[in-house]
Amino acid sequence: MPTATETIISLIMQERDRLNAALIALGVPGERKRGRPPKNAAKPETPAPAPQAPPPPPQPVAPVGRNWKPASRKRQAAAMRARWEQARAAGRNTLVAKAKPGRKPKTMTAGGAG
Repeated sequence: MPTATETIISLIMQERDRLNAALIALGVPGERKRGRPPKNAAKPETPAPAPQAPPPPPQPVAPVGRNWKPASRKRQAAAMRARWEQARAAGRNTLVAKAKPGRKPKTMTAGGAG
């Protein structure tokens, strides 16, 4: 046998359902659902477009590089040759970059960057 509280709750829920049905019949929007709306609710019904030929493949784009002027390249090459000569004269097989305060120094070996 249901208790008095359960009976009252069921009557209130029935009344709520009747009021919601009346509001919907009048065209008043009901409770708004929280969260993200369904994917298809926002899209209007549109017919599928006619099939078209696929677009041509995109043209390859040349990579953007660092372009050195010939004089700059020559100056840099001379400076690197001088650095390596100094390192070899000092008996080292690596170049030690000038360290900035608080940073680990970078080293370069004869075989490439390291």
